[in-house]
Amino acid sequence: MKSKLTEFKKFASTLLPHETRLLLSEHQMTDPDRINILHVLNQNSHSKTFDFDENIDKRKFSHLKKWISGKLYEWDVDTEYQWLLELEKDIIQDAISPSMEEKLITYLTKYTHPSFYFIKLYEVARLYSHFLLPRLRIKAYRNVQSFLSKYEYSYQEHILILDTLQKASKPIVFQYAKGKPDTSGEWTTWFNELMLNERIQGYYRYLALIRIHFIALQKKEYENILKKYEYFDPILSTKGYYSRRISGNYYYNLMNIHSALKNYSQANEFGNLAIKIRNHDFLQYSTQFASNLLHQEKAIDAIEVLRNAHGAYKESNNHLRKTDYVSYYIQCLRMMGQQKAAANYGHSYLAVYKKEVLDNRWDLFFSQYLSSLMELKKYKEVKSIIEKHNLLFREKELSKSKGDITAFADIYEHCKKELTSSE
Repeated sequence: MKSKLTEFKKFASTLLPHETRLLLSEHQMTDPDRINILHVLNQNSHSKTFDFDENIDKRKFSHLKKWISGKLYEWDVDTEYQWLLELEKDIIQDAISPSMEEKLITYLTKYTHPSFYFIKLYEVARLYSHFLLPRLRIKAYRNVQSFLSKYEYSYQEHILILDTLQKASKPIVFQYAKGKPDTSGEWTTWFNELMLNERIQGYYRYLALIRIHFIALQKKEYENILKKYEYFDPILSTKGYYSRRISGNYYYNLMNIHSALKNYSQANEFGNLAIKIRNHDFLQYSTQFASNLLHQEKAIDAIEVLRNAHGAYKESNNHLRKTDYVSYYIQCLRMMGQQKAAANYGHSYLAVYKKEVLDNRWDLFFSQYLSSLMELKKYKEVKSIIEKHNLLFREKELSKSKGDITAFADIYEHCKKELTSSE
């Protein structure tokens, strides 16, 4: 018999631990049934399978679903940022409505520092003060000026931090991209201090965590970075810090750390959480999760993740991620014993996106595509592809940054021997 809670269970499956913990901490409900449902939602958000009490009035589930959706949208710091952007546009175009003005002035009057996007708020308030003054809106102008004066020093401090963030981030990210660890430790202490600084807007604190993450990955200090994430985890379940988008990034990073530590059960739990968020990074989250599953030889699970992301793959114009997707899909087919399908899939993709493949992750793509052909014993075709796309030279150049690599050279020599022996 079909459960009367099918739709609610489907909705419940989309919720994240950060969200259910926030709901539990902020609700002001007194109805024991609704509170019970919230507790079950929280337990199930952690990959558990507790059943809902179907004897509870179905209308309570419907009410709760609507309430949860509304509150999470209201509490998401990105909702506030979108509001600030709309305010900025309306002020610049002299189109701000009286209700929006009233909301902004009330917000500034009751403001608690720091908000997650304090800099944007300050800049919008400053813009609004310029809007008010020539219109002789003296009372409103003084209210806004009071806010601007009170937080002027903090704003200047944030501007300096932003400049330092940009200065520090460039070498760290470039070194990470080149696979060269940062041995200087020049910025590690500063990033740690920034992450712990409760006087600074939340957005910068989270950016500091991500920079620490990059440094830790370079040095393979996985246990150290886990401690940083453990510190930040409860913070992301609080009003003023909650963001569904940031939670997705948080879970994605934890998936990769636990995978590197071979804590596969935890890695898979965080991977499943990350792909609940269908945003700009959904394809990246899905392809990396599939890669981690393939390392565990879970090809069936990996291909399910990739098929679920097929729409994002088709829509994406990020050819690096698209090449990752195709490469892992080919690997799934190979591991499932479907070598012919894998080879055909690789052939079709290369025929359409040859330039993009050679520009983005060619080594990953060809390692899977050529492996499928080798398993079909198509040595002549493999040898021809290696020569046509100059893979031996490419591999030699790649080895200068990644160390000795002989995969394609070995494949090429094997093909030559097989073809010679068959003559």
